[in-house]
Amino acid sequence: MGAPTNYFVDHFSGFDDLFMADGSSDTDAWATVAFALENITHDASNGTQILIKGNGTLTDGQGESVAIDPTTMSSGYSTIGAGAPLIFRGYTSQDPVTEVVTYGEAKLWGEFTQMFTTTYHPIVADNYNVGTGEVGAKESNHVIFYDLHFRGTGSVNPHVSLNSSNHFINCRFSGGSQGDCIRLTDDCSFIGCHFSNMGSTSSSGNHLIDCSGPGHTILNCVFDFLTGNAPYACIKTAGTKTNWIIGNVFMLGDGCSAVKWSGGYTSGSSPNCMWFVGNSLFSDSDPRVDTFRASQNAAKRIVYMDNLVEGFAVGIDLKSSHNVLAWGGNSAFNNTTDFDTVADIWYEFSGGNFSVADADNNKSLSQSPFLDAASKKMSCRPARTSGGDEAVVGQCVSLNNHASTLVKRGDRGAVPRGPLTPPVEGGIVR
Repeated sequence: MGAPTNYFVDHFSGFDDLFMADGSSDTDAWATVAFALENITHDASNGTQILIKGNGTLTDGQGESVAIDPTTMSSGYSTIGAGAPLIFRGYTSQDPVTEVVTYGEAKLWGEFTQMFTTTYHPIVADNYNVGTGEVGAKESNHVIFYDLHFRGTGSVNPHVSLNSSNHFINCRFSGGSQGDCIRLTDDCSFIGCHFSNMGSTSSSGNHLIDCSGPGHTILNCVFDFLTGNAPYACIKTAGTKTNWIIGNVFMLGDGCSAVKWSGGYTSGSSPNCMWFVGNSLFSDSDPRVDTFRASQNAAKRIVYMDNLVEGFAVGIDLKSSHNVLAWGGNSAFNNTTDFDTVADIWYEFSGGNFSVADADNNKSLSQSPFLDAASKKMSCRPARTSGGDEAVVGQCVSLNNHASTLVKRGDRGAVPRGPLTPPVEGGIVR
């Protein structure tokens, strides 16, 4: 796979006219993504990238949704695949001489206002009726999104409804009070994304990322739900493959949990597995909720390592149906129950930089590990246990009970560490 073929869309300065523009550059951009999808020929060797220009003056109702329907599109869309994906990416400018593209955030909207009427619809979906917003079958695969802001205000339609192997990198999602905001099937990923002010806690069936199948990756994302609308659970997933939830920041308000494992668990030749590693979780929910929803639905095998948890009913939530492959390096503060140990724990890391007498390095703290999480200042302080041991910064662990030296494995949680006395305004997550 080489560089994808580029086409340009500028909602303000483009022309949906093949005589006025060919979509090949910023100065020859089309006006809408819909026109681009109708007129491009997909590059079956390297993929096709539609660049959407970010306009600072674009407001609610001035953008457009993206309707992807490979079953009806012409021009080679049946050849979209892992080696030739369909890519949507935000950009701010293109140099007219060198043709170098400067990438930056562009907005896609879930509503369109014409005269005095506003029509609400999914922002990205396939097989739906634009007039009613009715979502049909999820069929699109191998679609990638970079540097885009998915923005909606409706209460019915999802932001995204696609099938498998779709990926979102450095994107923002906000607005709306839908039940399920992002509907996907399996093998999808979110990397470096930000979620805020969307969803609804009114029902146990309401989820931010609703993955009906297995094999997902949620990496280095921020779930910013201390204020505004929030989902019942940020991530719902199930299936038989491995799911990775690593390096994320969860800031959760009333009634909002981090994860819901749905559909029970499987065993046999391909048991499901979840890696929950290096996450920072803070909740100010009243009443308190668990980090994981559903009392018995859980991954058959789970790995809990290096997480920071504060303010939940149960911090590190080991359901009775878990088989914990391994856990260690977790710190908890101000949870009703810091560590729920009802599960079958197969391997528990020992040692760390605590006293030799300690059997494990999962620690309940005597002070918050966060500088001021309630104000979104998520820098970590060197929180200590009641015994005075440092439990956040410079953590070590022995990977083998018989190891003669401690092996460095990194710090706990997802937020970058500052000095031992963090600056007052340091580490603000926006």
